Amino acid sequence: AVQLFYGAPGGLTATTAAEADVTVAAGEDVALGWIGRTAGDVNADGYADLIAGNSIVKPEWNAYIFQGSPSGILASSVADADATLSGDLGVEWLQVTGGWAGDVNGDGGTDLAMGLHSAQPGGSVEVYLGACEATTWYADADGDGFGDEDGAVSRCTPRPGEVSDATDCD
Repeated sequence: AVQLFYGAPGGLTATTAAEADVTVAAGEDVALGWIGRTAGDVNADGYADLIAGNSIVKPEWNAYIFQGSPSGILASSVADADATLSGDLGVEWLQVTGGWAGDVNGDGGTDLAMGLHSAQPGGSVEVYLGACEATTWYADADGDGFGDEDGAVSRCTPRPGEVSDATDCD
């Protein structure tokens, strides 16, 4: 299981596992816990998401994405995962680690990187691009709140100096 303890301005108040704010239970043949950390905001809804991965004695691996909400993470088991990343490395043992990778492709969305460590020499990293609704943003060179159509870019969130209105007249 993965347990979440929500912080507060004064710090954590829980002192035991029984006081966890959320417990996400593992399913059959699932051993959660090799990773359990923020995934950033993979779906660009303004709430932090959680990624939890497994370590198993099989050639398959899984990492589960749980989306945040105004009330936090609402899942109680891996069956409630909003998305599952999986793969087959063809090795006898591996452990999955990963989490927030920032914005790898520059679209403004949060991306994930999964480090796959195998018992064989080496390993690999797989990158998953976060989902977002790309919007057209315009460069606002004079800071008046209106952009120029010639400076149009498409990404999830604007960078400093970009606006959604392309009606600059000067």
